[in-house]
Amino acid sequence: MAYHLMAFKCDGGIPLFTKTKGNIDPISLSLTASLNGVHLFCSSNDAQLLSTTTNEFRIFWKSYHSSVTLILVTCNGDYRDWLMSQLLDLIFSVLVFTYGLDDIISMKNVDQAKKEIKACFPILDSILQSNDSSCMSILTLTTQTFSASENVILQNHLDGFSEAAQSQYGCLFINAAAAVATKRWWELSAVELVILEHTVIWSDVSQGTCSELAIYLPQTSPSVPHRLIVFTLMPDVKVAVICGTSPSLDSITQKIFGN
Repeated sequence: MAYHLMAFKCDGGIPLFTKTKGNIDPISLSLTASLNGVHLFCSSNDAQLLSTTTNEFRIFWKSYHSSVTLILVTCNGDYRDWLMSQLLDLIFSVLVFTYGLDDIISMKNVDQAKKEIKACFPILDSILQSNDSSCMSILTLTTQTFSASENVILQNHLDGFSEAAQSQYGCLFINAAAAVATKRWWELSAVELVILEHTVIWSDVSQGTCSELAIYLPQTSPSVPHRLIVFTLMPDVKVAVICGTSPSLDSITQKIFGN
């Protein structure tokens, strides 16, 4: 999907970031400021500006917790308004996923926030640059799954893997799709599952190694951080587990793989 994505602080209209991808006509800095300005004007007059259509673009606005305003500009005629509204909700959830809801609401140091929010860019790119099949999965908030005849065996191995990591949340991904997962993983919200899927897909971890990322679950735990640990077992095969502050990554890898 070709798009311009902009984020502004509601208080004062300070820009947080701007992203542009795909084959879409550029927009000037003055137009970017005007798009936020007209939204601020409507808000100050108790009016809600949601979307509009021009000869070239469709423009969508949405504010969250009186803290952040997101503006999404797409090519005219791409998707329906309610789908774009849902996509904006997903984008904000990605911000919460990487930055935490409390920090987004307070955001006292805007310059520091701009730097820290950049951590979400690879996940946003993975979501917004999806192909047609995965794009529909995103817009409908469904998880791509992989079915195999060995799923029962894989489930048993995953349960053991998750138990060794002292985690109730584990998922095995094959070819960027969820093959099997623990019961608690599937109990996460649809938004969280989509974001986790794209985070695991994005994680560039070579075979036989692992990565660790601090995350906030946007609906289950938006203010308390967890750790997402991704193990790459072989090309296109990854295991993801969600842990608290313990056990340490070293102890998990030693317990699962030995020395």
